[in-house]
Amino acid sequence: MRNAEIDQRPALAGTKTLVIGWGNDLLRDDGAGRRVARQIAARHPAEIDVLDVHQLTPELALPLSQFGRAIFVDAYAAREGDTVRTRKVDAARLPDRPAIGHTGRPDDLLRMAALLYGAHPEAWLVAVPACAFEPGDALSRTARAGIRSAIVEVERLARSRGRAEDQTQEKGEEYDAS
Repeated sequence: MRNAEIDQRPALAGTKTLVIGWGNDLLRDDGAGRRVARQIAARHPAEIDVLDVHQLTPELALPLSQFGRAIFVDAYAAREGDTVRTRKVDAARLPDRPAIGHTGRPDDLLRMAALLYGAHPEAWLVAVPACAFEPGDALSRTARAGIRSAIVEVERLARSRGRAEDQTQEKGEEYDAS
């Protein structure tokens, strides 16, 4: 199946949202995506489905295929004072072959969902700035502020009914989840 064919497969008609937060809670700021996911689950238990995972794996393609909207949340290596970055994960920009392995990227999971289950959701990546990756659980000031901002951004994306262009905020350099 070519990228153009995958891009033609619409997201499911429903607007149900899945948030997938991932990272390593044992490496300070690296767990920021998971912390955002937990807060979203606590704040919106009936409206938003949440997966809080250590890493992205191929098994997530099935639940991903069952939603109209997906929001991935992860930490990115930042400098003190950097802000949350949001970008749409565009199915047309997916590689011809997904990286199949023990860990993956949001675009790999979208492609797997389309290839294996015939559907993929509209998707966004919300990247939380992270400065501290050594063992421990204390967050940096930048990650704490980023988590607060990311929660607001995820909530905005989840309730948005507008066009994709209205839902994406590009801030700074593009985040790469690889």
